[in-house]
Amino acid sequence: MIAEEIEDELLGKKLVAGSQKSLIHSKYWWKGQLEHTQEYKLVFRTRSDKYDEIESVIRKIHNYDVCEISAVEIIDGTPEFFKWIDDALEE
Repeated sequence: MIAEEIEDELLGKKLVAGSQKSLIHSKYWWKGQLEHTQEYKLVFRTRSDKYDEIESVIRKIHNYDVCEISAVEIIDGTPEFFKWIDDALEE
């Protein structure tokens, strides 16, 4: 499964501290047609300095012509959470 391959590659390269995978139902326009399908949404715990490498890995593995790769800034959180991310990426 492509989603698991992406997770394993990013975790193996220590580009992310952790991931979450959810099955979602998507509806979208593609080449003039309304499409609907089941997809997996992946959310990664990481730092912004890893984004370029993460995007590169996802593009190499993913099979969509246009895959959604986006970053969401965490504007606040517990110090323990941020330390866990830093520790996991530095091990």
